[in-house]
Amino acid sequence: MKEGAFLNAVFFGHFADKLSYPKSCKDILPIFYIFIDFSVRLLFHFVNILFTYETYLLLNPVVI
Repeated sequence: MKEGAFLNAVFFGHFADKLSYPKSCKDILPIFYIFIDFSVRLLFHFVNILFTYETYLLLNPVVI
C-alpha cells in the first residue's frame, strides 16, 4: 500500500475498524512510523531555524 493512500485512509476514517482493534503489531506499526517520521521532521525543522538564527546573529552582531 502506498504511503499516500495509507495516510488518506487513516485521516479520513476508512481504516477505523482496523485501528480500533489491531489484530497484530504489524497493523499498528505504520502509525508509529508516521508519528516518528513527523516528529523527526519537526525536530530538524526547529534545529534548522535555531542554527539559521544563530548564524544571523553571528554575522550581524547587535551593538547596544
